[in-house]
Amino acid sequence: MTVVYCIDSAILLATPHPPSSTLNSMYTLREYEIHRPLLRQWVRQRSDLILIMIEVVPIIPFEIIFSHWNYGPLLFLIRLIRLYKLSKLSSRCALLTRFKAQFNKAAGFSVSEIIPILIAMIFFLHFNACSIYYFGKITGFIGWQEIWAGFDGAGVFEVYAFTFYKAVGNMFPSAFGPHTATEQLVQAFYVVMSAVLYAVFIGAISSATMSINPSGRLYTQKMEELGDYVKWKNLNPETQVKIFSYYETKYRGKYFEEEALLLEMNESLRTEISVQNTRALLERVPFLRRQMNDGRDDIFFARLASACHAQYYVKNDYVTKQGDYGFDMYFILSGAVNVFVNGRRVVTLFDGAYFGEIALIAKILRTATVQATSPSVLYRLTYNDFHGIIAEFEDMKLRIAMLMMEHEQRLKNADTTEAAVAKMRKENQ
Repeated sequence: MTVVYCIDSAILLATPHPPSSTLNSMYTLREYEIHRPLLRQWVRQRSDLILIMIEVVPIIPFEIIFSHWNYGPLLFLIRLIRLYKLSKLSSRCALLTRFKAQFNKAAGFSVSEIIPILIAMIFFLHFNACSIYYFGKITGFIGWQEIWAGFDGAGVFEVYAFTFYKAVGNMFPSAFGPHTATEQLVQAFYVVMSAVLYAVFIGAISSATMSINPSGRLYTQKMEELGDYVKWKNLNPETQVKIFSYYETKYRGKYFEEEALLLEMNESLRTEISVQNTRALLERVPFLRRQMNDGRDDIFFARLASACHAQYYVKNDYVTKQGDYGFDMYFILSGAVNVFVNGRRVVTLFDGAYFGEIALIAKILRTATVQATSPSVLYRLTYNDFHGIIAEFEDMKLRIAMLMMEHEQRLKNADTTEAAVAKMRKENQ
């Protein structure tokens, strides 16, 4: 061990490392080399008294030098000072870091944060067990026969098992009754340290438990808060069911603030997410397709996708009502809606369908009532957002203007507005 420690100290002394304050957490090899101090400066820095104590003192075999002393073997513990390096060395190991990430992913929570503490507890119990035996030995094992009748004929394994068991008991109330002053002081020390270590372990367990499905726990908390709210407001049972259904549709068991998360991202990421969410819906609408091949087709599509916002409806909710002013278009991501004209159901629309395109092109009264028949998720594109986008694309602005003129012409030639809208929608499809 002395030889290994000497080699380790020599390598450390001959390998300058840059100060951690001069580098970010991510750096290149070139940056690392630039910030490394000269060997002369590095050796001078390592000449600090505390560093010398940590690096040099553990190398000296005190347990051999003072072997004639009764407590000489205890001096071997000085060598354990070098264990402080384990944490830093393990954090630099790429293989260990990758293993921890994969292990945490497989377990579903930060189990790798608990394992080091658990290992430390086992080592601590081991030293406690060894201390029980050692201090019992140097004091003549006073009272041991009374506690353990088979002590005199026990072998090494039996004695270790006995002392380790007692050490485990010391994590709680003292399981080993010391008889001498030395044993009492040592046991008092281990009981206190055991309590501290046990508290750290419980804290790590609690922290790991809190990391399991945090969004699910927030959702449960939100639903409990919602339950208190509807009771406080004394809402009728039907409204309560609709409110709970709305939150279940919107969050689906996972509560998070999507808008807050998106605001933290850059514009490129937000756009990419929006396009992935709405591409299949927008591509179904003929007049929203732009294929000019001028390098701006994807830009137009991305602008449309970013302007679409999710809306959530539960069964029997009204999306639009006939006769209301409407300026928005809707795309059905999931769910189903019934379309009523003059109180008569004319069609049921499902995933991927859309409605309200006439209101998007021209500000007119709603020609139909749309009501959700099941929990539904819709994307809404508003009149103002849409016309703000096409104002930057002359070809699309011209196309929409032509559609508006055709719509006005049909209104003049048709007997009813509903007939004109139905004819225009049929041609667009």
